[in-house]
Order: sequence, then structure tokens, then C-alpha cells
Amino acid sequence: RARVLEPHFAAIPFEEGKFWARLQPELALAAWDETMRRATGPEAVGIFGQIVMSAPDDATFRARLLGIVAGREMLEMDWFLSVPIAEARPHLAAMSRVAEHSDQARSTAFARRVAELGAALPQ
Repeated sequence: RARVLEPHFAAIPFEEGKFWARLQPELALAAWDETMRRATGPEAVGIFGQIVMSAPDDATFRARLLGIVAGREMLEMDWFLSVPIAEARPHLAAMSRVAEHSDQARSTAFARRVAELGAALPQ
């Protein structure tokens, strides 16, 4: 009901997702997908960071979070920078292209992540 009454407010589905993450993670994904649909601009970065931090400790779940922000490169980069190294490694090439036009903070964090991965920066 709250989602219908407040169709533009991202905090409502975000909180719903936090609740479902503990009980039924599949429902959390649906709520957080709606959250990210509603979140725009700088607000999206903060909310997505909170989603990643609230997510269950499950690689498959985290991979699906990446799908929620598909096409939003800066959020994809934030995902890459926050997941465990083993989960980040397959996305190195794609994220290196994003890093080329990222802001300074993300570019620096990307270089640190590449070092953690024990890989050379892709040319």
C-alpha cells in the first residue's frame, strides 16, 4: 500500500527490501529493484551503497544486485568496488572501460581494486 501511496519515494521500497532480505531474499530483490527505479541522481549512489551493505552474504544475490543497476555505469562500478574479490574478477574488463570516464575517486578506487585482484590494468 505504501508503494502505491508514495510512488516516487525510494525509501519505502528500500526499507521493505531490508525487511525481506532477512526472511525472503527474492522479495528483497524485487523491492530493491523498485528502489533503484525510483532513485535518481546523487541519491541513487547512497541508496545503492546501503542496499549492497544490507544484502545477504551470498554471491548469487550480489550478482543479481548488479543486474538491478545494469546500464548505470557508476553504480555498476560501485558494485564492483564493494563485492569480494572473487566476484569482482570476472567483471574487470568491463569495469576498466567504465573507469576510463569515472570521477577521480572511483578511478583511484578502481586502481586499488585492480591491485587487490593481482592483475594488470587492461590496456
